[in-house]
This record gives sequence, C-alpha cells and structure tokens, in this order.
Amino acid sequence: MIKIFLALSFIFIYANANIKIATGSKGGTYYSMAKDLQKVLKSEGVSLEVLETSGSKNNISAVKGQTVYKNVDLGIAQHDLFLQMSRRMKKDLGSYVKVVMNLHNEEIHAIVNKNSNITLPNKRPLKVACGLKNSGSCTTSRILSRAYKTRFQEYNIPFKKALGLLKKNKIDMIINVVGKPASYLRNATGIKLIPLNLTRVLKPIYDKGSFSPKDYEWQKKSINTLSVKSVIFSQYNPKKPNDRAITKFLKPVIKNFSKLKSTGHPKWKKVNIKKTLRFSIHPAAKKLIL
Repeated sequence: MIKIFLALSFIFIYANANIKIATGSKGGTYYSMAKDLQKVLKSEGVSLEVLETSGSKNNISAVKGQTVYKNVDLGIAQHDLFLQMSRRMKKDLGSYVKVVMNLHNEEIHAIVNKNSNITLPNKRPLKVACGLKNSGSCTTSRILSRAYKTRFQEYNIPFKKALGLLKKNKIDMIINVVGKPASYLRNATGIKLIPLNLTRVLKPIYDKGSFSPKDYEWQKKSINTLSVKSVIFSQYNPKKPNDRAITKFLKPVIKNFSKLKSTGHPKWKKVNIKKTLRFSIHPAAKKLIL
C-alpha cells in the first residue's frame, strides 16, 4: 500500500511540476519566443517557467545544473555553440545535450566602419567586439577567426558601446549574431556590413544568409553572409531519461504551432518544426516531430 501511495504521489508531483526553460535577456528574441510558448502551454494546462539569462552559453550551463537555476529542463542556444558544448559534455560528463526542436536562423553581422577596406580573411590581426565573454556571438567570432585564419583580439563590450568605438576606429569590427533587422542597428550611421562566405570548413555548421538595403537603409548593396540556427535543447542521459518532460512540452507546441505563427514573435514565421535536424535530436522529440 505504501509503495502504491508513493508511486501515485510521484506521478502527481511530476504531472503538476513546472517545466523550466533558460532563454536570454528580457526583450530579446529568445525570451520573447519563450513567453509565446508559455501562453500556448498554459492554454493546454501545462506550466512553463521562463528564465532570464545572459544567453546561449549560460543556458547550456543551466541545463547542466551548473548555475543558480535549479532543475532546468530546456534551454535555447545557437547551433554552433550547442555543437561545441555538447561535444565537450559527452567527453567530460558521460552525458550530453540533444535538440528538442529547431527555431529560426539568425544572421551573422560582421560590421565595420563605412570607410574601412577590411575583409575576411585578413592578413593582419583585427580588434573585434563580440559582446559578453560567454555570449553566442563571441563563440561564433572565435570560430570565424579559426576558419578564416585571421587573428581576432577579442573585446567584450556591449554592442551599442562598440558602435561608438568602431566609428572612432578604436576597434576594427563587430561580430554580432542576431536576427535581422537588429533594432540597435536600424538607425545607425557611419557603418557597413561586409560579406562572409560559406567555406568548406564552415559548411557543416552554418547556412547561407544575406543582407540588403531592405534590411538596413544604410547598407548600400546586397551581400552574402552566414546564418546560424537556434535550437531548443535538453540534457539527455540514457540512465536518467526525461522523455515525459519533453513530450509534455512538445505536444502542445505542435498542436498550437499555427497559433504561434499567427500571434507570436515574427520569427515564428521562419520556423519549420518538421524540418529534419542536421544534429542530434532527442529520442522523445524524434517520435513526435520526424
């Protein structure tokens, strides 16, 4: 009798437990899209707690249980950072993270002074601002540095401040991974975007992207760039399966996906939930999506 009571108690607690998702800063795309998910899940009787964080790397640490946040089920991260960290986790921890669903693509903005002749690759070392030290943009910047065989001297400063330094030629470039158009760049002056080509080394990680004067009025001509997919992920350990939490999250999302596209953040219109993912997908998600 006691065993039955304990088992039923566990099921009840589990069924009513919050699902937690680590996102990004308030007002950012990740946080906004997670709030959309929160509304959809609430309409289906599922509670989703949206956690504000410093971004992709912090989200991976949160899901690993290495931050002040406890029992975090899901996180949002850039594909390139996700791949890098998941490989480390598999090697170091004996467990790793897997994708629950893909989100939208974000464009890599390589910004220089409008009078600059800098291109990538470049023979000389470049002073590059990429935001916070543990941000996804800085991870992307380091990958580009290696791929283009150009040494970057990294500056960890906020992007708005970096724009001022760029105009004064105190730094050479800003690398920012953000969905176009970025609000802080819409009315910018004295800058331009430079092309980024999809090389053989970068092809497994990134997709093709583009910028045009329609995205930013100050961008005088259309150019190619790279884009990186964002994903919702979860830690996965075969010895401690979390399939129930993933199913509890995904079923309402799939059921209400058209609502997300019509009433949620504009980036939902760019999400193809049924698209086959190129990287490791959670077994529970695979059953529902693919």
